[in-house]
Amino acid sequence: MVEEVIREDYLRILKRYKDIDLIKVITGMRRTGKSVLLRQYISLLVREGVPRDNIVYIDMDSMRNDRFRDGSLLYPTLMSQKDKGRLYILIDEVQHIAGWERVVESLRNDIDCDLYITGSNAYMLSSEIATLLTGRSITITMMPLSLREVCTLYREDDPKAAFIRYLRHGGLPILRPEYSEETAFQILNELKSDIILKDICNRRPGVDPVKIGKVVDYLYSEVGNPISVTRMSATLGISASAVSEYLQLITDSMLFVKAERYNLAGRAVLSQEPKYYCTDTGMRYSQSIASERDFGKTLENIVFLELVRRGYRVYVGRTSTDDDGSDKHLEIDFIIIKEDSTDYYQVTETLIDPSVHEREFRPLRKATGRGERYVLTYDDRPVRKDREAITMNIVEFLMGDGKDCDGTRTDGGSYDTLYSMLMDYIKVCSRISGTVVTRDNFDSLSA
Repeated sequence: MVEEVIREDYLRILKRYKDIDLIKVITGMRRTGKSVLLRQYISLLVREGVPRDNIVYIDMDSMRNDRFRDGSLLYPTLMSQKDKGRLYILIDEVQHIAGWERVVESLRNDIDCDLYITGSNAYMLSSEIATLLTGRSITITMMPLSLREVCTLYREDDPKAAFIRYLRHGGLPILRPEYSEETAFQILNELKSDIILKDICNRRPGVDPVKIGKVVDYLYSEVGNPISVTRMSATLGISASAVSEYLQLITDSMLFVKAERYNLAGRAVLSQEPKYYCTDTGMRYSQSIASERDFGKTLENIVFLELVRRGYRVYVGRTSTDDDGSDKHLEIDFIIIKEDSTDYYQVTETLIDPSVHEREFRPLRKATGRGERYVLTYDDRPVRKDREAITMNIVEFLMGDGKDCDGTRTDGGSYDTLYSMLMDYIKVCSRISGTVVTRDNFDSLSA
């Protein structure tokens, strides 16, 4: 086992914004590896030729930097190094600096530097940062480890063997493969308590941690189901206004991520009954709600996290109705709205049952316009692409790097190779004839 996994995806994002005049703000749920990412980025900068003396890393959790809790002392210390040329300043747990926002903005204006900061959700949130640094920052939200990263960390060559453990233990870097399930669940439960007490209750004096805990447990039991504030209020005996406030606090802490519903007919976000997915499935499995654990819903949760990790804004899709209204409220698990297309995802444990197959494919048939349709299943089956959708095993999807989101493969599946060759041929013909290839006219052009 390696000590830590290189967070390549996030390093790629940081590299993309390197030397751009924006303050890079790294946020994420507690214990997702924000500090480790900063150290890995420093190593990347050195490898790319940035002089070590031009990199300033300040860990505000360390007592050796206590003097800098007074921002008026940190500012002149950094200003004294301005003659070195461009500085790369990385401040970890910036909230410990009194008046940090003024310090950061002054450094940005007064010295040639590239600024990176992290902050605890207990003290500041991405929404607050956006207000304090309006137009001057870019927020990078870290998620727990992906299945690919977990396999790297554990030196696991068989991702399908690693998947069940990943599903049950999640992807937080604090866990190690030698931990028993009891130990892993104890650590995850303690983390849940820390988030409730430090990242939620400490921020909002007067909030009842017991009630917050009830709302969190309710969300764990209802992963993948529409959440009604009114219904939750009646079930838990908590006022609707308090439930609404608690839901906001919980998502602010990033313990859960909210997925809004999107009406495909009206092209509008719906405000009622969103879904909430937990940021780490291991934290859900560590709770005493065994009877509520739905394997299919957990698969859905994992796919949602992966899509968010890949940088997409993810919605729950609602299709239009038939003329007679018979298909009212058909749902597509996830949709991703891109600049010129929309991709659709269905997630299911199995497609063996014909009724399940019809249930999953029927909403996709009503999804119109450009974009890919995916059906991800736990069935052990090869990738198949036909006119209705790309069907693939969920583990194979998770082990991809996002390139499979365009329907391509790198391992030479015969169907995909033939399809790719045919599409290349048709595209050449279309350039000659001036006809644009679309999903609708593919059959006539290939004929």
